[in-house]
Amino acid sequence: MRKLTWCFLWLFWQFLPIVATAEPSQKFVVVVEDSDNYPFEYRENGRWTGYHIDIITSITKKLGWQVEWLAIPWPRAKSALEKREADAISYFITTPGKEEKDLVLLEDNILHHPVGVFFIQAKRKKELRYTGGGLEPLAKFTIGIIQGDVTDDFMTRYYPHQKVDKTAKNYEQLFKMLSENRFDLGLAHVYALRSISRTHPELSKQLTMIKTPFASSNAYIAFAKTTKGRENAQKFAKVFEAFKKTSSYFEITKKYGLESFSITKP
Repeated sequence: MRKLTWCFLWLFWQFLPIVATAEPSQKFVVVVEDSDNYPFEYRENGRWTGYHIDIITSITKKLGWQVEWLAIPWPRAKSALEKREADAISYFITTPGKEEKDLVLLEDNILHHPVGVFFIQAKRKKELRYTGGGLEPLAKFTIGIIQGDVTDDFMTRYYPHQKVDKTAKNYEQLFKMLSENRFDLGLAHVYALRSISRTHPELSKQLTMIKTPFASSNAYIAFAKTTKGRENAQKFAKVFEAFKKTSSYFEITKKYGLESFSITKP
C-alpha cells in the first residue's frame, strides 16, 4: 500500500508543472447588435444563437478562444473596439466600394452575402413593377431606410437624388412605419421581415417582399486594425477557410435554412 502511495505522489509531482503552466483560454469578446436579427443573431431562452453565432462559436472553439458576446446598440459597435471593450464585430456589412480605415476585413472572414430587397404593403403590390437594375422606375416612390444602416450609406453614395425617409432606427420601426403609409417602400435585407414577424406576426400579413434583388454586399466578422487585431483576423480566417469545407459548416446552414447563403458549395 505504501509503495502505491509513493507511486501516486511521484506521478502527481511529475505532472504538476504541466498543469500549473497550462495557458488559460484566450477571452474573445464579439460585439453583436442588441436586437433580433433572426436567423443570424438572436436570443433564444436568454442565450445568443443563430447562423453567425454558431459559426463564430465553432471557429473560436477550434482556436482555443473563450467567446463572449457584447450586445450593444449598433452605433456603439466601432467605439467598443476603439475602447478595447471587444475584439471583433459580427455582422458588419460594408457598402460596396467603401474602405473601412479602422477595421480589418478579410475575404475569408465573410460570414454571408446579404441581399437587399424592397418591401411594400401587400395591398399595394400591383402598383410596383420593379425588375431590378437602377431606381429610375421608383423615382415617384419614397423609400424608407434605417438611419445609419448600410442602406443609408449606400443610398447616399449611389442614389443621392432618390426620395428617402431616414426616420426609422431599426427594422421594427421601419416595418411599422411602412404599414402606416409613412413611406411607399422599405429597403432591408431579405430576411428582415421574417425576423420582425417573430414578435410582430401582424406585419407579415400586412407587408410583402419584392423578390427581385436590389443590391448585395458582404457581412464580415470585423477585427480592430491593431497588431493583435490583425493577428486574430488571420488566425480566424485560416481556421474558417478550412471549416467551410467540413460537413459541420453545411449542417449549420441547413439548421437555419440558409443553404443559399453558404460561402462555398458542398
